[in-house]
Amino acid sequence: MVLLGTIILNLRRTMENIYLVLVFTLTLFSVDGKNFCERFSNNGKDGVLNFTNPDMADIEFGTQQQFKEMHCCAKGFSHMMWYKNNQPYPWKLTDPDETYMEGDYGNQTLTFQHLLTRDTDYYTCVASNGTHTISHTKQLLVKPMQFTEKPIQTATPHCHDVKRLPGGNVTFYCEFYFGYGGGEDDMLFWYKINKTDGEITYFWMEELNNKTYRTEFIYRDKNETKGTYLYISNITSVEYATYMVKAVNLHGDVEVPIKLTYGDPNAATEWQYIWRYPGLLIALGVIILLIPVIIVGYCKFKLDLKLLWKYKFARSKDTGDRQCKYDLFISHSGSDKDFSYVRHVLMKYLEDKCGFKLCVEERDFLGGKAIADNVVESIEDSQSWVIVLTPDYLDGHWSPFQFQVALERSLKFHSHLIIIIARELPKPVNSKHWKTLKHVIGVTRTLKWKEDNPSSRVQFWKKLLLQLPKSPKGKPNISRDMQQCSLPRSSSEQDLINRLNSTSGESGYGDSPTDGTTANPLARGRYESVRSEVSTFSEDDITVSVESNKIKSGAC
Repeated sequence: MVLLGTIILNLRRTMENIYLVLVFTLTLFSVDGKNFCERFSNNGKDGVLNFTNPDMADIEFGTQQQFKEMHCCAKGFSHMMWYKNNQPYPWKLTDPDETYMEGDYGNQTLTFQHLLTRDTDYYTCVASNGTHTISHTKQLLVKPMQFTEKPIQTATPHCHDVKRLPGGNVTFYCEFYFGYGGGEDDMLFWYKINKTDGEITYFWMEELNNKTYRTEFIYRDKNETKGTYLYISNITSVEYATYMVKAVNLHGDVEVPIKLTYGDPNAATEWQYIWRYPGLLIALGVIILLIPVIIVGYCKFKLDLKLLWKYKFARSKDTGDRQCKYDLFISHSGSDKDFSYVRHVLMKYLEDKCGFKLCVEERDFLGGKAIADNVVESIEDSQSWVIVLTPDYLDGHWSPFQFQVALERSLKFHSHLIIIIARELPKPVNSKHWKTLKHVIGVTRTLKWKEDNPSSRVQFWKKLLLQLPKSPKGKPNISRDMQQCSLPRSSSEQDLINRLNSTSGESGYGDSPTDGTTANPLARGRYESVRSEVSTFSEDDITVSVESNKIKSGAC
């Protein structure tokens, strides 16, 4: 039984191959160069310059030392010329009898008697009727006589997926180069894979010319190039399937799938729809051009836009039940350089221009109270805290305490702890007291003050204002106001402050008495009077002024 089944299976395969050969042989349409274009003479529009062969390949193959023809079928032309790589015929030919245009048929055919390797190039046919011109370019590839490859598909325009509505018609044409010396072993045929059950249907001889399907085969260049047509008429749901064209030679086979699906072939694609509406296309172009402008503008004015949003639309931060006496607490080392920065930069801008109420040690700490209590109470009474970080701050006696208290309150009340690097810091910061500070600097955005860079100072104020609460005076004019907020250019006022501090002997944090009370000469109620006397007294009177203020305030 097994042997009988094997015999029947082999017999069936043999019959299928015989049928395929019969189909190919009986339906082969032989076309030579002289009448190739005649079969398309009824195509196209009469009296109009156009190509008549709808299946002209973009790539053609030929065999070395063998015959080859290239066709450019057209109608409505008065003159046709061939070009090789933009060079008109005869393009430096050594023997024009080997390569020539068929003049009897309007030069529609370019003939090569014996192809050479140097004939591999791009060829263009140009047809003209005196007023209009059309052209088509092909690439010619020359293969060796000993062709040992499977068939190669040429680039034809009707060998791809298509959409059709029921009742419509469709034509497929696929073409292959089989090589020199092919014959009975070459096969080219169609079959269909049903969409529903995947069943394969071969187009046998009785199906070649029925009401739905028709096939046609042609060959060119002495059987080296073979093509096949599949015509489908009166399409129904049954015809929506995948059609396969298979080319076979001694060295292998090639299958090309083509899908016939439901759809309107004349329906406009998305881009075609856009071209129908030029206004929409213009709007799309404007949007594309505006995108990089918007990106560049946002990158350049990002801080300004954020400030505008903050002062125009954003809500002020709710401090809850906290009644803050100060907007900002300024923590600095108390050195002459740091106090000069606080007085001439931060206080002058944030207080005078923006209306913030600052807590500064030299002015707002209460005399007669322990420094630790002053620090804790002032930080508690402030909404945000600013650390003026400098080398002097790292060496300050009370700096670690102020930093730790401010950090603890910022975490407790979810408020901003702002770090300003007013001067370059040593690298690395090795003090054992500043491990937390180094971590905070690493995870937060610190602000750097650059005195000699005006543009950098503008960016500094914008970034600082973004982290601070809203200014009581509204959004400030940074570009105008910041010009007045810089360290003094002359040293006269700084010299007076230095002499004042040296005379008092107790202006820094580290010089407080052992009983815990402050002896700072610039405490609340004394700061303004000292500053006014500095501006009116001569240098010889500074000591007298300071001593009189000490006596008035009751300092020891």
